[in-house]
Amino acid sequence: MRKKIISLIIPIYNTQDYLKECIDSIINQSFRDIELILVNDGSTDNCYKICKEYAEKDNRIKVINKENGGLSDARNCGIDAAEGDYILFIDSDDFIAENSLNKIVNTIQEQPDVDVIFLEAVKYFNYNKKTITLLSGYKKDYIKDKSKQDVMDFLTTLPKFPASAWAKLIKRDLILDNKLYFIKGITNEDLDWTVRLLLAANSFNYCDADYYYYRQQRPGSITNEFSLKKFKCLFDNIKYVVKIAKEENSCLFRDNIYNFMAYEYSILLYGYSKLNKESKKKFKEDIKSYSWLMDYREENKNKIIRKLYKFLGLDITSQLLYLYLKIR
Repeated sequence: MRKKIISLIIPIYNTQDYLKECIDSIINQSFRDIELILVNDGSTDNCYKICKEYAEKDNRIKVINKENGGLSDARNCGIDAAEGDYILFIDSDDFIAENSLNKIVNTIQEQPDVDVIFLEAVKYFNYNKKTITLLSGYKKDYIKDKSKQDVMDFLTTLPKFPASAWAKLIKRDLILDNKLYFIKGITNEDLDWTVRLLLAANSFNYCDADYYYYRQQRPGSITNEFSLKKFKCLFDNIKYVVKIAKEENSCLFRDNIYNFMAYEYSILLYGYSKLNKESKKKFKEDIKSYSWLMDYREENKNKIIRKLYKFLGLDITSQLLYLYLKIR
């Protein structure tokens, strides 16, 4: 069988209410040269049954049924099973736009053998079916055919660090050759993975189609809460990425990485505001020791946060961030 151009990997855990919409959005694309890898990560609902039903009707679908190991583990299983030239990650409660794969393939053809193509997404609100474009800030003229340093410098000017794994098309050989697997057992798994991806890649492009529908306000979604575990995982990720930058003595992109982590540090400050008194006391000094990251990001919101932190301190700044995000 001829190798497919794109392997789409969907990790699945207890999303039976959304899974069919996700799969249909892929198999009904006008571009057909794909393989779809459904990784059932120990679901306790009807997800595995749904996967088998679709696989029986479409020979482009592979089903992997495994014990629950988390999102990272499921994605890693999908990577090992993939045979396409490129890989797309899709969450099972999200879906993709009609004919969007055609537009992505056209972008590949603009720059054959490209390592990474940045993709656009919209927020999809589950309760009223409305959408809002994320407005990531990508500009093709600053990405296509540009040097790696130029692209990294441009990414630091974006409103937020483009960490989401599902917002990129990635050459499969790049993932395998650089062992770009996800770290198991953590949340915020896209953060360090994206930094490692950017350091490994050498060529980039951008597809401006609204490709990915990112479902909002789904009951039970881990993105709907900021737990202590999520706080600790984000902080550990920031520390890990900073360590990568510090240990790479020849790393040309250290300041870029610090800039990316400055954005994540602002999210950490918000998370700090939601901790209880005991947890705040436990993490306070450690968090303060990474405040220097804010000096590496010149985006306007970060400048404001940096000034607030300087004059008002950690506790008040984190509370103001909480209030801002609550009424925004």
